[in-house]
Amino acid sequence: MENKQNEGQYISAVELHNGPQENNPNVSTPKRMKSFSLAKNTPHDGKQVVNVKMRVFTSLLWIVIIVAVAYLLLGRNRENNEQLQPYNVNWELVCNEWIEMLKGGENYPFVLDLHADVNHEKMSIGLYAVVWSGLDNTVVLDFADSMIRLFNTEASFQDKRITSASRDNYGSLFDEYDLLIGIAPRGEHNNIENWYVNHIIKRGRHTRSAPRIQ
Repeated sequence: MENKQNEGQYISAVELHNGPQENNPNVSTPKRMKSFSLAKNTPHDGKQVVNVKMRVFTSLLWIVIIVAVAYLLLGRNRENNEQLQPYNVNWELVCNEWIEMLKGGENYPFVLDLHADVNHEKMSIGLYAVVWSGLDNTVVLDFADSMIRLFNTEASFQDKRITSASRDNYGSLFDEYDLLIGIAPRGEHNNIENWYVNHIIKRGRHTRSAPRIQ
């Protein structure tokens, strides 16, 4: 009985493929599935494509800019670190050799006493001399010029980063250090107002400034 009851509802594979028979009341017509088009659900609008490309281009551009800025900053930091590194100089030896070269020699018989001081905290170098009284101003200024140049030269022997003095500047040591120079006549070293020379040259300005008689 079950076979007879279900016999009219059986659909062959051929009928399923070709569709149900129109005149067979025992076979229900299956509902057709709605067609689905991938093209209708995929954005192909030209403006949207352009916007995506612009966003990608903008992102890449920002990455390039950030990398370039970082490279420049790293380069500057490296240069600054190199400049801030202390010179490889034995400053006590430089001061002693500087005094030996200037004091008691034939070129400067008028020199009575010398003193040099390097202050790394203040980044300053002080050069001081006591000489005969009554010296001509030209002699005093020539000697002051020699004091400065010779100190830079003695330091450059120990560290090649220090460039030598030339006609127009006192050497690269004084690009990093302020220079204090004082020359006093005998018996007046405690009276600054009576010194021949009492002058300060700020670092980096030694090409436009020189000791002068006060």
